[in-house]
Amino acid sequence: MRVVVCVKHVPDTTELRVDPATGAPMLQYAPTRINDYDRHALEEAARLREQQGASVSVLCAGPPEAVRTMKEAVAAGADEAFLVSGPWAADLDPGASARVLAAGVRHLGECDLVLCGDLSEDGYYGLVPGMLAAHLGVPYVASATRLEVAGDAATVTIGAASGSYGGAPDSRDNVIELVAQDMQGLDVTLNGAHLPEHKNRADFDAATKGWLNAGGNVILAKSGKMNVADAKTFEFTLRPSFVLPSEKFRLGNWNPADAIKLTACMLLGRAH
Repeated sequence: MRVVVCVKHVPDTTELRVDPATGAPMLQYAPTRINDYDRHALEEAARLREQQGASVSVLCAGPPEAVRTMKEAVAAGADEAFLVSGPWAADLDPGASARVLAAGVRHLGECDLVLCGDLSEDGYYGLVPGMLAAHLGVPYVASATRLEVAGDAATVTIGAASGSYGGAPDSRDNVIELVAQDMQGLDVTLNGAHLPEHKNRADFDAATKGWLNAGGNVILAKSGKMNVADAKTFEFTLRPSFVLPSEKFRLGNWNPADAIKLTACMLLGRAH
């Protein structure tokens, strides 16, 4: 298994100084480091390296001084690190960052998993991971807090924002919609308990709780009414789903040379 972790070189926000005249942060004087959110992704990749023998490559688009971040990434458990830099690197917006990182992933060759932090400390946009997935043409799972990979199946734990407001009910239904291109659900748990699978939308809507492969890359899950203050953790176990081209798929006698080799294509999967 090969894992690519995309990281960003950011100012250390704990060491920022403020211009007394303008009140603006003086970024040029701040020390720099790996974006904390990307560090979480790197730690997850290092765990896969330790447990499953995965190789870990770190990729960064940034200015030349980001080489310090690359050295920090290797010290944190990466096998190798690559910096994509140029005179344009200091002014990358999220869209440009995603395009550069996508080109970098393709240049590195085949990989089984691409990990990113949710957002960056210097911008807090949170746009790059989804844009990167779109450029690579692979599925994207956001707000993942835990990942377990076993064979072709990956179990992803996602975190959801929770809160209350004046007049809010003490309990409410919780419905999660997970969009995972070329993936189907194998199992869904809520706080460690397996939810029942429903075979169609009518049964899912009528049920108090459960989950459904709803089609169109969508997996739905709902908990039924739960206290607002109670923790709620949904875990989705996914598997690749493929449609074989009809002209290449034959029953009965067939020539193995005509067979199509299918590989999982996912951020949960193989990027080309």
